[in-house]
Amino acid sequence: MPLIIVLLQFILTAAACFGLWRFWGTLRGRGRSSLIIAAGFLIRALGGQAIFWISWFHLPLARSLQLGRGLWVFAIDGQWYLKFAGQLIELGPKAIAAMTTFYPSHLFLQLLTIFTAAFGVVASTAILFNCLAYLATCALILRISKRSDFALAAIAFGPSTILWALQPLKDTFFDLLIVAMAAALFRWQEQWRGDVAPKWTSLLATAAAMIVVMYEMAGTRWYFATFVCFLSAIFFVMTRRSRNALIAGAILFLVMTQVLRIGGEEDIPPSVRRFLDPRSSVAEPYKPAEVTRFAAVSRHGFEATPGATTIVPARPSEPPVAVGLTAMFVPRTLAQALGLIHIGGGRGFWFVAEIDTLVFDAVIFLAIFWCLRGRQTPLSVLLALLFAITAGAMAYTVTNFGTLFRLRQMVYVIAAIAPLTVRRRREPAPDESRETPARA
Repeated sequence: MPLIIVLLQFILTAAACFGLWRFWGTLRGRGRSSLIIAAGFLIRALGGQAIFWISWFHLPLARSLQLGRGLWVFAIDGQWYLKFAGQLIELGPKAIAAMTTFYPSHLFLQLLTIFTAAFGVVASTAILFNCLAYLATCALILRISKRSDFALAAIAFGPSTILWALQPLKDTFFDLLIVAMAAALFRWQEQWRGDVAPKWTSLLATAAAMIVVMYEMAGTRWYFATFVCFLSAIFFVMTRRSRNALIAGAILFLVMTQVLRIGGEEDIPPSVRRFLDPRSSVAEPYKPAEVTRFAAVSRHGFEATPGATTIVPARPSEPPVAVGLTAMFVPRTLAQALGLIHIGGGRGFWFVAEIDTLVFDAVIFLAIFWCLRGRQTPLSVLLALLFAITAGAMAYTVTNFGTLFRLRQMVYVIAAIAPLTVRRRREPAPDESRETPARA
């Protein structure tokens, strides 16, 4: 690599680190919340540096788990993302801008490629990328509610949220997208809550935020974006405070379906893509049963792919969803002792996985407890449905615990932020039957 490029990347990295420090500074002065954010930030920044140099220099610490060049076996996808990023940089800016679904999670990869182009095609770039995503996630949580310590602590100290943030993986970025969508939906909900009609400029800004997040979601994990998109229809109906609110919600929903289709591109199965396509000639052959068939095909794909951590039911007659839910929520040691399931492999990570399962269960239990104590809102209902659908789909489809271990972080994040979206019961509710002339 030419020396001038190395020097430029060094300067850009120094500037980015300074910018990250300044961003962190904007989140200080908030008491316990700031301490939680700071602790999570330092764990990711220092922990990422530590495991990077251990792998880079092949230090005698867990050598069997090192892939070299700063990468580790628990994040094997990271080496492919970096490889693809390097290829795209060589192809030039046009290839990066016009990235297609030929690449996995192409919109996440697009952002990672931009980062690596600026700061170097090395695993340590993920420290900047993920620390920025983490701080942005925390900033959005603070915007949703001042009572945010539970959500911040869950994000900052969750074993898996930390683990995936130490390598060039998409999980931390996707956590940001989940929280960003929740923040945008919360803003939309609150704008229609009062007795004064919201400004259209503010509504358009909120709608633009939803559209951008939906686009990025669709190009990273299309199935989750699909769940969010169609559940948003329920949300928009529940937030109707006037005819204008219902019309605006309907228009935004239709736009989101097309953004989902464009962002997901070829990642979205034809059976689902036909349903999203407004052209009658394409949408006509759609059959709802095709979606169910796709779920079955996806599960068969996992079953046909051997893996060390395959989830094996104790009894062949056990319903597949029940097996998946057991693996998701019950620690492996307990599940096997009770004769419910068997999971092999692990490569030395079972201790981390078991601790993570306990934290996962605790966060979900506390989230349910606090949500039931509050008064439900359109957003809290959406998150509850999203939690159930996502957990159920994963439990049925994914038969490999290693994959389930990573994917369940999505429902973990949903649970963490759900208590922020309910209202205290003593909080006065707006008069649902009253409409001002400006909103009629």
